[in-house]
Amino acid sequence: MATYFVKLSNGYKGQAADKCDYITRNGKYQSETLRQELVASENFNLPSWAPDGKTFFTAADKFERTNGTTFKQFIIMLPCELNDDENIKIAQDIKDKIIGNNKAGIWAIHSKQAVTANVQNVHLHLMNSERIQDATLKEKPPEQYFKRYNPSNPEQGGYKKDRKNLCRKRAKNPEIDKIRALIADAINAGYERNGFDIHVSGTTLEMQKEEALKAGDKDRAEFFDRAPVKTISTKQWKKIQKIIEDDNIIDRTQPVPIIPSETNWPTFEKLISTDFSAAEVLLERVSLQVKKLKYQFKLSQKNAKKLLEKIDELISGKEFSEAIESIAFMVQNKSANNSAYVNLFNKIYADKTTQNIMINNIINRGRTKKYQQAKLDYQRAKAKKSTLAAANRLDDKTKKRLELIMQASSKYMQKLADEIKEINQTPAAKKRYQYVINRLKKSAVKARTKAIAKNNQNKDLKEILQELNKLSKLAKLNQGQKLPKEFIKEITEKEYPDITRLKKIVKELDEKSASYFPVKQEPVSPKMQEPQSKVKVKVKVKVNDYQR
Repeated sequence: MATYFVKLSNGYKGQAADKCDYITRNGKYQSETLRQELVASENFNLPSWAPDGKTFFTAADKFERTNGTTFKQFIIMLPCELNDDENIKIAQDIKDKIIGNNKAGIWAIHSKQAVTANVQNVHLHLMNSERIQDATLKEKPPEQYFKRYNPSNPEQGGYKKDRKNLCRKRAKNPEIDKIRALIADAINAGYERNGFDIHVSGTTLEMQKEEALKAGDKDRAEFFDRAPVKTISTKQWKKIQKIIEDDNIIDRTQPVPIIPSETNWPTFEKLISTDFSAAEVLLERVSLQVKKLKYQFKLSQKNAKKLLEKIDELISGKEFSEAIESIAFMVQNKSANNSAYVNLFNKIYADKTTQNIMINNIINRGRTKKYQQAKLDYQRAKAKKSTLAAANRLDDKTKKRLELIMQASSKYMQKLADEIKEINQTPAAKKRYQYVINRLKKSAVKARTKAIAKNNQNKDLKEILQELNKLSKLAKLNQGQKLPKEFIKEITEKEYPDITRLKKIVKELDEKSASYFPVKQEPVSPKMQEPQSKVKVKVKVKVNDYQR
């Protein structure tokens, strides 16, 4: 399974040269860290007066009309499974397919460690002018190149703009679907050239879900049953990435390296208060990675069960490794679910702020929840106003609308605060408060017992996964070796075998398979990620007072 992401955006007068510097890591973007992320870049279809992309887009900033579009930018996810040379071929193929040979621009490939997954984030920035260079006309100098097109007399005006790729709200553009299909074709060709049995689709998530249901693949349909991940600006992403890195909350030993927990929740609160929309996108991407992990487990489990249906009583080392990896996915998934429960337990029962919000919301009949929502509406409008102003795109109409939202939210917050204060002073509120505290204490005891059990189980899961890692490595080094199919029968028959029994089975499997693996050296490929077993479990349900 593979997925790819495409984002299309416009650039306006005054932004083109800076964007060109950013994607090529020049100008103010040539720090050592940023330069290391640049894999390759290439100019294309430039007029003779522009020796490079920076010269071309500097002219666009200078001569394009006020508020005019100076460039289109595609950001396209590239296969992290392929090497740099192959991704360069894919980038050139994408440029040829969706840009052609009559629009000028530049592309660059960046590669860096992904934040929400343990893979490289390899992506293409494809930046091009909308101006269509007409080969039948004499080449236009920069001061004329970007002028308004003159349909009556093309020689006197600038080059005509290609308006096919317009993206309007609530209006679907069929040209975008064609572009997505062409990009998918280029990526799939790259996978095929390198022998990968992986295929991506340019259709919508909804269509891919329908195709999976028609094919009877419920697991795949469930994976595509989600909304598309939202996008944020580079500036917003850099802002939240800095907070994440400064607080050092990324754990690469986990299948999903950044999941909200009791220990790192202060960082997420900082992200939410800094830029709510950016934090929301980050949480969506974390959720997607968790969903992807679950789907990968189900997929590998199906492959393992197919091995048991073979007539032959022997399986190859490669097939043995695939079966072992299916169990490893199950162990990773089980560990991630255990950690998620423990983190949720700690968040609910050990975080005084969350408890206060929950208790107050019950006491004042939902007003605290409404207050929090009004506060978020205010923060969103304020953040959007700031972002648009920084990009010189805040017109008077939008500014007035956002200020009205902020004003209305502020008034509503004040109204709710007054109502909450009035309710909290009544005898009935104090009675409800004591009732909630008693219920919270009872549920905390039960939840704490469950959380400790899951935390202890993760210790066994860690040992099991270490054993599976070793077996998988040896099997990959001995791919042609034949082993009895019976070795894997017991661990692949059940979807979720008993953990205590599984621990014993894996240990026996290690002993039985030892004689079949003469090659013992460490393989080059990276090992599967081990779950973190040391999860702090604590409980604290005493709340002295409620919001006055």
